[in-house]
Amino acid sequence: MSQYYDQASLVMIPSGYKDGKVYSQKPLSTSGELTFTRNSNATRVDANGLIEKVRTNSLLQSNSFDTTWINSNSTDTGGQADKDGGTTAWKIDKTAASGYIRQAISQSGVQTFSVYAKAGTLNWVRLIADGGTSTPSTWFDLANGVVGAADFFTIDAKIEAAGNGYYRCSISYEVGTIAGVRIYPADDNNDISGTSGNIYIQDAQLEQGLVATDYIETTTTAMSDFAGVTASSVADVPRLDYSGDCPSLLLEPQRTNSCAFSEFIGSYFFYTNASATNNATTSPEGVLNAASIIPDATSGIHQIASSNITASGSFTLSAFVKAGELNKVAIRESNATGAYASFDLSTGTKIEDNVSGASFIESYANGWYRIGVTYTYSGNIRLGINALSNSYTTGNPSSGATYWSSNGTDKLYVYGLQCELGATYQTSYLPSNGTTVTRLADSCSKTGISSLIGQTEGTLFVEFKNLDNFQAYIGVDNGSVGDRIILYGTLENKVFVQIRKSSSTVFSAGSGVISGGAKAAVAFDASGAVFYVNGTQIGSGSGTTYANNLVQFTMNHANQIGAKVDQALVFKTRLSNADLANLTTL
Repeated sequence: MSQYYDQASLVMIPSGYKDGKVYSQKPLSTSGELTFTRNSNATRVDANGLIEKVRTNSLLQSNSFDTTWINSNSTDTGGQADKDGGTTAWKIDKTAASGYIRQAISQSGVQTFSVYAKAGTLNWVRLIADGGTSTPSTWFDLANGVVGAADFFTIDAKIEAAGNGYYRCSISYEVGTIAGVRIYPADDNNDISGTSGNIYIQDAQLEQGLVATDYIETTTTAMSDFAGVTASSVADVPRLDYSGDCPSLLLEPQRTNSCAFSEFIGSYFFYTNASATNNATTSPEGVLNAASIIPDATSGIHQIASSNITASGSFTLSAFVKAGELNKVAIRESNATGAYASFDLSTGTKIEDNVSGASFIESYANGWYRIGVTYTYSGNIRLGINALSNSYTTGNPSSGATYWSSNGTDKLYVYGLQCELGATYQTSYLPSNGTTVTRLADSCSKTGISSLIGQTEGTLFVEFKNLDNFQAYIGVDNGSVGDRIILYGTLENKVFVQIRKSSSTVFSAGSGVISGGAKAAVAFDASGAVFYVNGTQIGSGSGTTYANNLVQFTMNHANQIGAKVDQALVFKTRLSNADLANLTTL
């Protein structure tokens, strides 16, 4: 490949990025930087094979408790010994009963509030999220490192040793909208009646989700972290996805997760002969926020299902699942159509389905699989997950053929429930914590580079990670769809080429169905055009004028993009047929 690298004028191999930019490997000047936009948060699979979400600390002045924090019957003193051997911690003294320090902040959905705390003259701390009539509250013993009393509104509470006598204390909850968070120096479990005493605190964090993640420092604005970038917004950080051996640039269309709670299995869900426990095991993120589904001893179906979602037309349901003692599972529309697909998690294979669209199972790290189905219906639907007996071999999970009894303790695990309306295939995970969530379309392009694009002859090469369920338009153009040279995939797992001049198609060709990835190239000059896919010539055209002031490299024509791109090369010359065959051979 080195000889082709030397000949190419533009080389885009996903390996470097920053907020709003994807670096090209050639040229090294800024003329090779592709402008990237998405304008919304998203997820990716990181280099460890784990799902990475955008993490945001919504608190301001997260370790400056004399700024936007309010004292009530308390005082704060900085410069105290911290958990890391420095002096960034704070002493909080209460000056009357019920003394606390508070930050006013309006946040909603599933949240986790955390702070590092150490015993002073008092051995307890109380954390509260102000929620009006629903106020999550939990007490923590800083002398013995145990959780004390927690109220009904708290989903989970944890205390974890952090060094130098400090513990990270956290509470997770879902109570609608909160108005603020509070930290109380406490006298004992369920006791804040004393009028004096102190504790030490540092590094407070308020974030979406069921678990406290790595601390993010803030000052006057909330800060987010994603893919190695920490900033007030990471909405335009490109996604280098490591689903395969090498990173690919992940480019997807706009999608919405209409399942409002993708991880918290709570009152939003209906239960049939089953119960659920949140934060029961480590999820595909690598943190403890996946739920268990536990069938009971009743003879019948065993299922959880989301609240109603209004559908019209095609949609895709998906979830991440992992075997526990149980290793058979089904995903189904449980409200109207009864369409389903069932899977064996011990082998990572599909058992059967009755859907008119498609079903899939994909392997993830640490024994997790993503399963899903695509089909069509108009009306109210529910995303259902059925636990099946290990002896299950066939049959609709909603019928008497699959009635069975469990022992009330065996379980399987679930995470990341997703319903994409208007979708004919699944896209990357969209976390939701109390409302539907939309990821806007990825867009990647570079204009003003006519000097890097052949105008009377040239070659365009693209390597796609795979051709499963995507439409990808990648090529060069003059800023419009009327004059362009593009390579694109289709939902039928095929690769096509199209050359348009003055809004007329002057050359097009397409491959047959391809399983897995593809390397495709189109070359043109005055004698004609030729198209190669995976080492084979697919089509050719007679001589014509192929270009009209090509100035732009783009990956977002009409937002019809849903691909993992390993590399793209642009040449100002027409490569020989032998070179095209060699370049595109898998």
